[in-house]
Amino acid sequence: MKKYDGKLIQKMNSKKANRLFLSVVLMHFVLIFVLIAGSQFFSLGLVSNLLVSQLIILLPACVSLFLNKKRICISDLGFRKIRISTILLTIVYTLLCMPLVTVVNAISMLFVDNTVVAISSEILALPLPVSLLIIAIVGPFSEEFVFRGIMYNSYLKDGNALGAILLSALVFGFMHMNLNQAGYAFVIGIALALLMIATGSILAPMVMHFIINGQSVCMMYITEYFMPGSLAEEAAAMTKEDLLMTIGIYSIIAAVTMPFDGSAEEAYELYRTYYKDAAFTHVINREVNLKDVVNTNKCVLQTQVHEGRLLVTSVIDNLLKGASGQALQN
Repeated sequence: MKKYDGKLIQKMNSKKANRLFLSVVLMHFVLIFVLIAGSQFFSLGLVSNLLVSQLIILLPACVSLFLNKKRICISDLGFRKIRISTILLTIVYTLLCMPLVTVVNAISMLFVDNTVVAISSEILALPLPVSLLIIAIVGPFSEEFVFRGIMYNSYLKDGNALGAILLSALVFGFMHMNLNQAGYAFVIGIALALLMIATGSILAPMVMHFIINGQSVCMMYITEYFMPGSLAEEAAAMTKEDLLMTIGIYSIIAAVTMPFDGSAEEAYELYRTYYKDAAFTHVINREVNLKDVVNTNKCVLQTQVHEGRLLVTSVIDNLLKGASGQALQN
């Protein structure tokens, strides 16, 4: 993979990117005003709504590029070929990021409704190919073109890569105009920018975005096919306790699947420090052995780092440190 160097779009910068985002926001408000004022004369269906929302993003971006004094070729926006192996790794990367996205989505649902579920009946009224075309292909293409191709590159022009990642993700989240989607869109935006840096091409983030939106649409139709009406019913019946349990479960999965940026020694010290006051928990830096715990109330932990992943092995004697043993310890 060729690492992304960021020396693109020389005449674009953070100020122009901010103006672009402001123009997108203003166009959203203008559209809302027009729809409210003209509600007695016309209304937009879901398909028209989705297409107009993408046009609101694309139109200011295209105007901004047109007004740019320096001619920009498609490679300046990150459109470079990627290998099949890169696509396969992108699929794996996307799947590993999904638990974290689910956690953020569930946290936002503690405060607001799930926006996608709220319009699920309208989406399901459309043929599946139409929904996939608009939501899983047109949407990701236009959004990646604007937020990674133009905005990320523009923020990167100031020389701060971390700032470019965070700002492009932030405006990507705000663009959704609702708290529920803004939260997980911000997380996805960071993952997409990192993927673009790693692959040197905007095509990889597009593939990731296609997968995320596509699987969401497909799961919606599959659920409706086998359990008609269950999406709305489950959303209405979901309690705060259900959401907290979901957050807990997916937080664990996300912690397991997210990379560990540290050495084996750092992992060992991290766990040893955390459990230093735990009388029956011992962290070791060698291979674990059952003899370490037989006929004892100990829990022995060993940390290992494999290819950027942290593996924690725990060993107990379940005959002693089962529910009864734990109760006596408590």
